[in-house]
Amino acid sequence: IEDWTMSDDMPPGISAKVAPVLQMPEPAMIGSAEEDGRGFATEPHDHGPLIKLKVMKRYADKQAGCCAIACAVHCLLFVVFMVCFGGLGSRFMSVSEAVALHLWDDVYQIRKDAMSEGGKVCTFDPTVKDVQMQQEYEKLSGANEYKVEILYVSSSGNMLTDDMLKKIKELEDEIAGHDDYDNFCLRDTGRTSCKDAESVVMACTPQQPNGFVVPCASTKSYPVGLYDCSTPTGCPREEWKLNSTAVLTKLQGYSQATFGKDKPETAFLAMVDAAFGPGSTTAKAVKSRFKFGFPLEGFANTEDRSDEQRKKINTFFETAYFKKLNDFNKAQGKNPDIQIGFAGGNLMSLSTMLQLSQDFTKVGGAFVLVWAYVVFMTGSVWYATLAMANIFSSFLIGFLVYRLLFLNPFFGTFHIVAIFLLSGIGVDD
Repeated sequence: IEDWTMSDDMPPGISAKVAPVLQMPEPAMIGSAEEDGRGFATEPHDHGPLIKLKVMKRYADKQAGCCAIACAVHCLLFVVFMVCFGGLGSRFMSVSEAVALHLWDDVYQIRKDAMSEGGKVCTFDPTVKDVQMQQEYEKLSGANEYKVEILYVSSSGNMLTDDMLKKIKELEDEIAGHDDYDNFCLRDTGRTSCKDAESVVMACTPQQPNGFVVPCASTKSYPVGLYDCSTPTGCPREEWKLNSTAVLTKLQGYSQATFGKDKPETAFLAMVDAAFGPGSTTAKAVKSRFKFGFPLEGFANTEDRSDEQRKKINTFFETAYFKKLNDFNKAQGKNPDIQIGFAGGNLMSLSTMLQLSQDFTKVGGAFVLVWAYVVFMTGSVWYATLAMANIFSSFLIGFLVYRLLFLNPFFGTFHIVAIFLLSGIGVDD
């Protein structure tokens, strides 16, 4: 400090006006206020800022060299990050839609996790047969069931009108009518046909396995649903009919049924919301479910190359269903009378990752805005560019430490939030 105040080669950042301040005598007693000989009231103070100022003198004298070293380190670690990411891929950075939170003290969360993990471990065949019938098992070994679940919600308050039922059937015709659906659907035991979907727009098969004929207008017909079929052995989807009078009669019958007691009416009650019941034949929301089976064609059983089977059905879900389901709500216009939600297999992950990728583009916009602000405040494009490069590389370097030091490859939704935080805090500094 004395060198700076008493010499002529004072660094540009230190004004001569501060010299008297820097040369003020120290207080006689640290921690107490006294008056020195010149009448100054000397308050207790921390010498930290002065010490830091002295340390920074070396930096002030060699700013270019220090900047070069910092840039070199950043560039080196950035190269290390890119090499690791390019060489190891998901093993280095595992992108996930999961949220890094867990309700450890919530007994219901613990039960849910136990059920989920138990469902992955348990097998349907305790004898572990070498050969299993194609597509008759609901899941692969070590995985949950594969199914497509769709939740329909009506803005008018009733999904069980003729118009709403027709819209449901139109969408589900595309699901069940896909060219490859038969190659992945869950099959009934000993049959090559697909198992019936669980949906309010199903039509019954009048001739029951016991030989009796039950017309579709009866609530005792099976499978449950509101569409009609007059052919005793069943009708293809394109021949299903919607009879308004029969629908009202059937809804009245279903509404009087008791869940868990009356069969097969219970199956219908499981597909409508709680508003449906005695005295009410309307439902604002209904649910449909399509199940898929294993082992797939070309595989001996559910344990035979299970990763390959999972990859195959995930590809089918993505190419056959994801775009249609994900774009459905947007296609309904500004004032939609029906909206859907969907889940099953990898559909939720695909939807989440698509949303994250769209949100991630906003990071670029945020960086441009902050960069422009720094240019405005500093008057230097070069300085602003280096500052933003520093901030961005800090995120990658931070993840590098997070991955290599703490051995955690997880990259989730919160990491994207961290980028915005880094840009704000970094620019503030």
